[in-house]
Amino acid sequence: MKGRYSKTNHKNFKITLFKEIKDILITLLILFIVDKLIFTKELLPKENFIIYFSISFTSLVNQVFFKIFFSNYDYKDIIFYGSKNAFNEFRKLLNESKYIKDIYIFENYKEISNQNTKLEIVLNDNDEEINLKKDLLGFKNRNNCSFLKISDWCETRLQRIQVQFLSDLDILTLRWGLERNTYQKRIKRISDILLSFIILILSSPIIIICALLIKLEDKGPIFYKQNRTGILGQEFEIIKLRTMRVDAEKDGPKWAKKGDSRITKIGSILRKLRLDELPQLYLVFIGKMSLIGPRPERPEINSSLEKEISHYNLRHTVRPGLSGWAQVNYNYGASVEDSKIKLSYELFYIRNFSFWLDFLIFFKTIKLILNGKGSDPNQ
Repeated sequence: MKGRYSKTNHKNFKITLFKEIKDILITLLILFIVDKLIFTKELLPKENFIIYFSISFTSLVNQVFFKIFFSNYDYKDIIFYGSKNAFNEFRKLLNESKYIKDIYIFENYKEISNQNTKLEIVLNDNDEEINLKKDLLGFKNRNNCSFLKISDWCETRLQRIQVQFLSDLDILTLRWGLERNTYQKRIKRISDILLSFIILILSSPIIIICALLIKLEDKGPIFYKQNRTGILGQEFEIIKLRTMRVDAEKDGPKWAKKGDSRITKIGSILRKLRLDELPQLYLVFIGKMSLIGPRPERPEINSSLEKEISHYNLRHTVRPGLSGWAQVNYNYGASVEDSKIKLSYELFYIRNFSFWLDFLIFFKTIKLILNGKGSDPNQ
């Protein structure tokens, strides 16, 4: 469950063991709270807890076994097979992601081919300037190495999918959205309905207090409504607690920026604590949004980004969410370049959706809220 999507690889056995046991105990505690405090009837019989504990224990043994026997199974060097332009772009991506590895372009492989090390060959099969050569097969036979398409490498190593490295064949053949797992899709929808209803009821006093504070500050409207793009490009109207001045967009839509003067005093607090998002739980309840998914953008901004970023509309294959993989891994985002990076995280989520990934994002979001991070640009 927790940590399997993390970029951190703990090689210390004690850290691994402690982390896995902690995750099991947290999971069992959450199940107990859900069963005893939220539901009046016994939802999870004791037999089910035994089953959950058995599965968790099996997972613990599997993880520890893997760490013991494969902890040294790591790649020291990367050889990139593609054009120099693509190589420079790939190296820039590694620097941005803080993925520290020695990387070489294939033409310079002789510099490291005699070293006793595990090599990883990253192939840019979407590069029109190169063709796979026969000497790659000879290189593989002479060296301890493995081969990965660049799009697959980014997905498995960085938990991102860089759209510029996707081939046309990838776009056509890979499954985008949740249609590949209708069972988990149903669980996701049921969870959205139950959780949004419970949180909306529990947070209603907070919404009322926030509404009064907004009204007292500038006498303007309490709620802010705006069109957004949802699943399959369908437009819908979001509703949030207003955090900006009434005339904030008199000159047209603008990106939010650090220290934005349009944000009111109460609004800055609401944004920091994410309280302005609470009314959107109603949209989750009726099915316009989900708790977890790509953040919905305005149609005007979407039209602009679709011209700037290839295959940007892939993010519309799922319901938009209050929080997502991009939100817990990247900052607020206030530019086209930020949108490109966020899209790479969103595509990873769409391709790797699971109940447990949603669960991880949910608790990472709570952590961000408690830390007061991720609500402002360049934070």
